[in-house]
Amino acid sequence: MSSHASQVRPAPARETVRITLITDDGSPSVWDAPVGITLDAFFQQAQPHWTPPSHPDKAIIGETVMAALVDNELRGLEFPVKRDVTVKPVSISHTDGLRIYRRSLTLLLLAAINDLFPGTKIAVTNSLPSGGYVCEVRQGTDFSAQQIEQIEGRMRELVEVDEPIVRQAVPKPDANALAQKNGDQDKLRLYEARKQNYVTLYELNGITEFFAGYLAPSTGYLTAFFLSRFEDNFVLSYPGRGRPLEIEPPQLFEKMRGVYQQTTRWLQLLDLSLIH
Repeated sequence: MSSHASQVRPAPARETVRITLITDDGSPSVWDAPVGITLDAFFQQAQPHWTPPSHPDKAIIGETVMAALVDNELRGLEFPVKRDVTVKPVSISHTDGLRIYRRSLTLLLLAAINDLFPGTKIAVTNSLPSGGYVCEVRQGTDFSAQQIEQIEGRMRELVEVDEPIVRQAVPKPDANALAQKNGDQDKLRLYEARKQNYVTLYELNGITEFFAGYLAPSTGYLTAFFLSRFEDNFVLSYPGRGRPLEIEPPQLFEKMRGVYQQTTRWLQLLDLSLIH
């Protein structure tokens, strides 16, 4: 018998979990909380500047955490921690973090348009190398420069109040019924192609949308963006890859113009969009 056997004894079920937080410089810190608390709550306590900034300070935006690697698996910030794990933050400076930021901005845009121009539907048709999504109105009247300014203003209002973005697993029949009600035939085809019996949807300020990937837990994370007219449409500009603190004016290089126009035509013929 091992000489250490006498040191083993029954223990009550633990009511807490512990994370070992690993930052980019490799230094660990250990944090304890009740079972089921979210990653977002851990980060708020561990490093307050990683969570929604109270003002759009550039240095803070670049460090804002959008997700985390939990035992090397990407998880959204709404993920409940139910066992001891190792956690590495994924900020907007990382590729996965920037993708989450961009997707979340798209939902913010849709929510603002729904508030100001109910019934209007847009499609995100292309992305720009300068850092932006080209958007066009598919149902409704094209936006004027003044209306685009109003939409951006509404987006910033939603950021200021830090509206929650709620992730929910919806049974596929219910998701299909919602898409049918909204006339979203492309979403119906997408849902039917999924093997799971549920669809993950995100809700913000009264609208519910599907996104293939995690989103931010609230609008307070989304401080860096602007809207502008572009070509015959408008652009949602965001920080570029490798430039998390900068947003460039939208531009389309001449050699890309043909590809851009051809992609847009294909999407229109197929009644599809890249994002929405």
